[in-house]
Amino acid sequence: MGRPGGLAIVLLVARQLAVIYGAPLKTTFEGCRRGSLSGVDYDCCPSEYRGPILDFELKYNASAPVRIRRAMDCLDEDEASEYGEKLRKGISLMKALPADDPRSFAQQARLHCAYATGSFVTGSEGFDIHFSWFFHPWHRWFLYFHERILQTLLGDPTFTIYFWHWDHDGEAIIGRNKCSKSGMYFPAIYADPDSPLFHAARSLRPEFPALPVDLGLTGAESMDVPYRPKDLLLARNVAVMHDVMVIKSNTSRIFLGRDLRAGGKRVLPYEGGGSLEVTGHASIHWWVGGDLRTPPTAGKDPVFYAHHGNIDRLWKLWPLGGQGRANPTDPDFLDAEFLFYDETKNVVRVKVRDAMDTRALGYVYEFEERNEAWWNYQSTWNSWLKPVTHGPDTTTERSQVGAEIVSFSKRGGG
Repeated sequence: MGRPGGLAIVLLVARQLAVIYGAPLKTTFEGCRRGSLSGVDYDCCPSEYRGPILDFELKYNASAPVRIRRAMDCLDEDEASEYGEKLRKGISLMKALPADDPRSFAQQARLHCAYATGSFVTGSEGFDIHFSWFFHPWHRWFLYFHERILQTLLGDPTFTIYFWHWDHDGEAIIGRNKCSKSGMYFPAIYADPDSPLFHAARSLRPEFPALPVDLGLTGAESMDVPYRPKDLLLARNVAVMHDVMVIKSNTSRIFLGRDLRAGGKRVLPYEGGGSLEVTGHASIHWWVGGDLRTPPTAGKDPVFYAHHGNIDRLWKLWPLGGQGRANPTDPDFLDAEFLFYDETKNVVRVKVRDAMDTRALGYVYEFEERNEAWWNYQSTWNSWLKPVTHGPDTTTERSQVGAEIVSFSKRGGG
């Protein structure tokens, strides 16, 4: 017979080897700790939970109607009004929930913060779902449960969060409804100061309706944006989309980001991130600014969810390019587990593998075909990605968007 405790030692060694050589990430709320990002500490742990943890059950009904997440720029006036009224009501109800209710808007933002700051621990390491192959599936789950909570509060199981179509320049006539409007502008529904969808902690850029977003914006530029003429900026945006979705996307490692397994160490921000995460996605966060500028506070801005709806759609489009574009089949990816609160306040354990088919989750997107404008884009676009020199007075420099004077001084940050 072996020495007493021999089995325990073997199990301990096995667990340590799993950390060294890889195993699926398993999230637990136990041991949640104060997190940090870029030297700033954050206290984002969720409220204490005493109930059972439920395993997610995929209940796909092929005969049930599938919800369509639509592009906000392609709604007609009546559709936009109807959707805006319902979304405002849903977010208002979510914000009115008690502060410790895990379905509340504040608690949803805190959960995103905890997953972004190393608050949850695997092995002895805090982990961050950003800058890794979990960026896309985790955010798909996050929007899924956020949407289910809104459906419950509204008493409408058909309600769907529409997406900010910021990759669409409006030049290509796409989709069955022949939408030719551009989505490269801040959605007006989120800009009304009297609406629960408005967020004061933004830069001033979203207040200029004729100012296009800058999909190539860098973090260094975002505090004082270089002057770029509107036409050049719109063309540059198409070039950026071609870069991140076509040129820098032909393997899952390049597009999704580094692999992250149980016990994996955190990396510095943007190290190991996938092409869309670090360019395009991050640029929108920087362009809107304020709370949206950094992951720990990004969930406080309601436009976060419309923005990430488009990220989710683009992930779904990515494999259409073929030539090696395929999601990982590694069990350490597919069997990774995360915890979320559902619409009944229960904690639900989900796996990445159950998020791979949005139709099975009950929704599809309005535009699930390739955007030929940026897919087939050809230009010497590299020169367009360089910062443009500022004029002598950047705070009063005239933007070529109508007759507006654009000052990028901060209101609430960014």
